[in-house]
Amino acid sequence: MTIFILVLLAIWLTDNGMDSLSWVSGGGGLVLFVIMEFVIRMEKINIADSGVEFRNGKDVTILQYSSISDVSLTQSFFQHLLRFGDVQIKMPGSEVVLKGFEEAAKIEKVISMNIHKVHEGHEHHAKEPHVGP
Repeated sequence: MTIFILVLLAIWLTDNGMDSLSWVSGGGGLVLFVIMEFVIRMEKINIADSGVEFRNGKDVTILQYSSISDVSLTQSFFQHLLRFGDVQIKMPGSEVVLKGFEEAAKIEKVISMNIHKVHEGHEHHAKEPHVGP
């Protein structure tokens, strides 16, 4: 998004803002920037100890780590350079895709680590003998 704004600014400055097209493209770019920021800010993710909470406006999806079977990252070359991407969270019978999130690699890594902790804890409890009455 920053690159887009810089390109518009460069176009506007090379023309010195003397014609109406410069003002229209600059104004259009500013409006587009505000709209995109608003849309981006509506989507939020909260990674907690028990699971992942994804908010899209008023809709809230909570995924417990114990129900997540896999998490993966999809990025194009440019998304990788800009540190954006899509995170796919897979559960038996369904999938949630977090599209276009900033720092997608970090999100995928943290979720993956938490999934492994939960699954290792379940395996550990299954192998322990029962002691007591």
